[in-house]
Amino acid sequence: EGRGELKLLCVRDGERGELVIPLAVLGSYVETAPFDCPKSERIATQAAVFLAENMPAEGYSPGVGRPLNAAMLLASESAAYLDHVRRSACRMSIDHTVNDAGHETWRWGNTNVFLCEYYLATGDARVLPTIEEYCRVLAEGQCNPGTWGHRAVPDFIPPGYGSLNSSGVVCFLSLILGDQCGVTVDQTALRNSIRFYGSYAGRGGIPYGDHPPSYNASSNGKNGAAAVAFGQLGAGPAAQWFSRLACSSNLEAFEGGHTGNFFNQTWTPLGASLAGRENYAAFWSRFNSYRDLARRRDGSFMTQPFPHTREGDLGTGNYVSKGPMWTSGGFALSY
Repeated sequence: EGRGELKLLCVRDGERGELVIPLAVLGSYVETAPFDCPKSERIATQAAVFLAENMPAEGYSPGVGRPLNAAMLLASESAAYLDHVRRSACRMSIDHTVNDAGHETWRWGNTNVFLCEYYLATGDARVLPTIEEYCRVLAEGQCNPGTWGHRAVPDFIPPGYGSLNSSGVVCFLSLILGDQCGVTVDQTALRNSIRFYGSYAGRGGIPYGDHPPSYNASSNGKNGAAAVAFGQLGAGPAAQWFSRLACSSNLEAFEGGHTGNFFNQTWTPLGASLAGRENYAAFWSRFNSYRDLARRRDGSFMTQPFPHTREGDLGTGNYVSKGPMWTSGGFALSY
């Protein structure tokens, strides 16, 4: 209807005027969006183009947001990006040494998830030694309850403080996928995580750490990640519990998040998608306009943390300041 014209009220030197910014017309969302929706498909296509054009020549490197960028290109199932994905997988495996610098559980979990998905999709066995190494160090650094802290430290003594489930659930998922890849995975570590995270099914959401159940429907993305993990295990009742929690999120829950909402925006939709097409379409119908405000005209995405809280300040410092290369892949995967 607006023909792509974004009209803004502009006040300069006390004079009011209208500023018109031309935007590409993508059409309207259909009722079943993102399924059978040309606009959703265009959004995903534009994001993939952006991520491919802005990828370093050697590929995406290990980390948190960068493996999600590579995962988005893999998920596009486009032959045009197969070499981009392959270069990224090689950079994260045969051209990379696993090290324990910094908050490594965040990096290890996301990187290992991508490498496992890459192997399962392509059969490229060159990445298997690195997948096995990630599974080994994660199992050795698991906390007693079956969780992980900011760092994975052997003998169950995480520095600073204990369980941190925002990174831990993704580490759990990476062990599940590693097991599917056929590498050696400590089955005791896997059972510990199944027991801990599965204990919240039917009781509430995944909490911050080794705590009572969370009352938050999205729980900063942890419920969505748990839905994906238990879905991979074939544990239908647990997967549906966490998936339907994610699906029931309102805007306050979906927009919020500890240190900003990047992990919420990445994992909550992926988990919600397991609740079925009708539920997932209903989920997106509440948030399409919000996500449009996070999408930039070049096809990339920027997280929008609450501006009026301490969490918003943390989100600005942790995610917004790093630019769209940090957030675009995670945001676009849900389309």
